[in-house]
Amino acid sequence: MELRQLRHFVALANATSFRRAADELHIAQPALSTSIRRLEEELNTELFTRSRRGIRLTQSGAMLLDDAQKTLLHAQRVRQTAGRAASGMIGVLKVAFVGSATYNLLPTLLPPFRARYPGITIELTEGTTSVILDAVARTQIDIGLIRTPVLEPHKVQLMTVESDTLIAAVPNGNALQNHETLKLADLAGEEFVMYSKKLAPNLRAQVTLACQRAGFLPRVVQEATQIQTMVSLVESGLGVALVPSACQRFSAHRATFNKIQALAGSLDVAIAAAWLPDAGVETARHFMEYVAEWVNKDDQPVPECNLMF
Repeated sequence: MELRQLRHFVALANATSFRRAADELHIAQPALSTSIRRLEEELNTELFTRSRRGIRLTQSGAMLLDDAQKTLLHAQRVRQTAGRAASGMIGVLKVAFVGSATYNLLPTLLPPFRARYPGITIELTEGTTSVILDAVARTQIDIGLIRTPVLEPHKVQLMTVESDTLIAAVPNGNALQNHETLKLADLAGEEFVMYSKKLAPNLRAQVTLACQRAGFLPRVVQEATQIQTMVSLVESGLGVALVPSACQRFSAHRATFNKIQALAGSLDVAIAAAWLPDAGVETARHFMEYVAEWVNKDDQPVPECNLMF
């Protein structure tokens, strides 16, 4: 039994005439007659009684009609669902993010995206930049929200979403807390809470290089991976740290945050969206298109998506 035969059956039942049904289906009347006869043979029952006055459904035909109409409706829904899935209007979007994306980016970005694409289910996982980049490259996740700059080689496409700069987090009671602006060299004698060498190598390398350019190597007494953890350790008096300025809004106010005078661009950081366009994930394409719109709404130029290797 084919869907085509059920369409022919329903059309004939509604038209009660082979001629009218054939016209509606845009097929020849003999072809319609052959289709109905084969359906009756397959079901081993007559579906229509034929007479000079026309045709009408048999009891078997009347019982089949409702199921046939439901089957055709379900088939139409299947086609629609398949089309929406192929176009990315429905489906799953796997997004991994660094912890600091929860400060502002995720709460601001995700609700309107979900409102625009209610058929897309977002699966969120937290990770570090290195782990997320690897997962995107392996197509284990669709979108990564990572910290840049990225110093390690990679083959994903990046779009800057949220720009920031590193500032000094100083525990309350430290002599430096009364300085609204610090030179990076002012931190030379301080103990540092530093980004993990293994789990946050890019930020660690950026901070270390900036300090070297200022004439000293940071004296690391404690390592951490998440920026929230680093701020908490600073507030506990373990040392100073260089952290994105966005995090100061979520401090417990046991630390002071100071701007730093440094070489232009040396302390610039950002959150970027990472993806593989060639992976062919349509839900990810919709997300990246939305991100570009969202960046532009803030009157910021939409960054070019350059491949970085």
